[in-house]
Amino acid sequence: MFNLLRTLTPEEKKRWPQLLPELVFWYNTTAHSTTGHSPYLLLYGREPRLPIDDLVNTPLENTHPSSAEDYLRQHYQRLGRLYGIVKHRVGEAHGRLSPPTRSSRIQPGDQVLLRCQPAGRNKIKDRYGPDVFDVLSVPPEHGSAYLVRYGVTGEQRFVFGSEVRRYLRSDTGDEDNPDPQAVDLTQRSTEGPP
Repeated sequence: MFNLLRTLTPEEKKRWPQLLPELVFWYNTTAHSTTGHSPYLLLYGREPRLPIDDLVNTPLENTHPSSAEDYLRQHYQRLGRLYGIVKHRVGEAHGRLSPPTRSSRIQPGDQVLLRCQPAGRNKIKDRYGPDVFDVLSVPPEHGSAYLVRYGVTGEQRFVFGSEVRRYLRSDTGDEDNPDPQAVDLTQRSTEGPP
């Protein structure tokens, strides 16, 4: 949920409590990458019916049980099938995970963003700052600190690999705006390149 809150604009972050019900609904009705299903479907055994469904005349599910017992039996079977599918998918996803490792993709000359470390309670603040740093040197085989330089001031400092994220220039060529698709090298790899 914190990752979802981080997607809000700075203005929206100031009023995040008012936006929380909408974000929770969005989260609960969106398919999860691991399970392949939304939390709503896994909890209730059906997708939610939205006001737009009535406007565009989306047909209702064709389940008209003759009794409460029939409904419960059908519902139990539906949830059982979903449970089996999810259990299989989670097992597959677990097999694809590899332990987090230091990426060898960052090389001298690459540009990176540094993780923000504001004091206090800042769980919905952006994880990485907007300033772009140039990588001057990478750690040796068993090292963990990169030497980076801030392009504007020339300030140099060592930072841990877990504190950097590769910066990819946006297609517009605007180097002052970090690309929202920049690669977070501290996240576990699931399948294929990021």
